[in-house]
Amino acid sequence: MAAECPATAHEFRRWRLDIGLALRSRPWLCSLIILACLAGIVLVLPSSFTASVVDRDGADADNSEEGTASAAAAAWTQPMERRPWPAGDFETRDLLENVYKDLDGFQLRKDDAERSSAKGTFHATYGEFTTGGVNTLMEVLNITHDDVFCDLGSGTGKVVMQVYLARRPLEAVGVELSETRHEKAVEAQGRLWKSTLLPAGAPDSWRGALRYVHGDIMDVDAEIAKCSKIFFCSTVWPKPMLDKMQQKFLNFQFTRSQVLLVSSRELKEFGELLEPRRVAGARFVRHAKVDTSWGASFITLYALKDFENASDSKKGRR
Repeated sequence: MAAECPATAHEFRRWRLDIGLALRSRPWLCSLIILACLAGIVLVLPSSFTASVVDRDGADADNSEEGTASAAAAAWTQPMERRPWPAGDFETRDLLENVYKDLDGFQLRKDDAERSSAKGTFHATYGEFTTGGVNTLMEVLNITHDDVFCDLGSGTGKVVMQVYLARRPLEAVGVELSETRHEKAVEAQGRLWKSTLLPAGAPDSWRGALRYVHGDIMDVDAEIAKCSKIFFCSTVWPKPMLDKMQQKFLNFQFTRSQVLLVSSRELKEFGELLEPRRVAGARFVRHAKVDTSWGASFITLYALKDFENASDSKKGRR
């Protein structure tokens, strides 16, 4: 091996000289190499950062999260003048932005993600509907004062709170498996009551109409049974679990005479545009375009009971 070293070193010096001559004679080649290096840095850094966020479980990550949460919580402990109940989309959006400042579901504790994932109905991927997207959802479901609205997979509860503020149903309930996201929903609820007056004439007990439930949607039959308008956030559900949930909806004993379901993913076993009714107990009604944090998307409306009324409400909105 030692005898090969001089030859190898000579070849290396010659190779380095050839590269230097090539770069001096072709300035554009040097620029191309620099651009390639910069592109590599841009591609590598985000992936490294994402991995560090997912994998970090040490004191630094915990302290950073706790420090941010403590600072946000401290601001809400100060005395503040409560604003009137929002009137219209602009005031509702402004209130939600204020209440949910520094609260989102994009970051998740590692232990929480592991416990939740073990249930099979959970995915760490997270996204949210915009306020405009939720407006479309409310119109599609035609939520009224007589409804019990349920968001199955409610995250930090923003959809539930917007429905509660804008439509004032009998109840607005969010069910979320992640402890981290559920805690943030409860925190947002506390901020709402601290900063906002109830509507004129509403009793204090009406605060209880906004509820957040920490649990697996496969295990909260008593909550789902009361729902008349349901939003099922099913975008990232694995197919076996999605099939299981579809069967659950078909066999469920709802207490309401009319139950409408919006899914963020098509439930084709229930029916589709060219074949609205494929099974007994469910019927496809229509699609609608919505705005979300990941861009434009589509939701699908199904009637689980009282098909004729669902069709009539669809015709009335045209």
